[in-house]
Amino acid sequence: MGKNIILYGCHTACISKFTKLLKQYFGVCYITSQKIVYYTFKTRKHSGFWFAKERGYKGIITIDGNNKDSIEDIPCFIEKLEEGYDLIQGSRFVKGGKAINTPLLRLFSVKFIHAPIISLTAHQHFTDTTNAYRAYSAQYLFDERVSVFRDIFMTYELLAYLSVRATQLGYKACEIPVKRAYPKNEKTPTKISFFKGNGNLLKILFKNFFGVYNPNFSK
Repeated sequence: MGKNIILYGCHTACISKFTKLLKQYFGVCYITSQKIVYYTFKTRKHSGFWFAKERGYKGIITIDGNNKDSIEDIPCFIEKLEEGYDLIQGSRFVKGGKAINTPLLRLFSVKFIHAPIISLTAHQHFTDTTNAYRAYSAQYLFDERVSVFRDIFMTYELLAYLSVRATQLGYKACEIPVKRAYPKNEKTPTKISFFKGNGNLLKILFKNFFGVYNPNFSK
């Protein structure tokens, strides 16, 4: 399986850091000729997913660009994709995973709110459902019953939706151990504000539970 690296929504410092890490762990780093594929959820043709779909990629691995995740685990995601899994969720809470300096509120929220609700919605147990370090098969991601290219996905809706839609449709899903390390004695790298951000995440969780994001083919 050929492998390309797409960096999108990134600034120059992010690209430089990722290039260095990828060369360190894999010996080579191929970044698409566009260097950065900028995207918003409204301009779907500029999204990383659209970029992959148009070029016939068979699988997509997503990872945040804030240097918290174990980039050395990328081959484990590829291995699971090649084994036929359609959703591979990286987890710091399964055997072999590592949660380093995780803020207590974040730890509580993931373990006792987010993961249980996602698991209930997906009808499969997951442990680290806010983690964007995951892989999708193209078969799942671009299934018309999933329909990822919709304007309803504006912020974190798509992350929650893709966590549950796979098993709802009978696709194979699993978790693999990864490491996620927060900086010690520094500000938590996150875009989620304490009150408004966390409140919106709860709304998304419950909308997802009630199937609000599922495609309506009757329209």
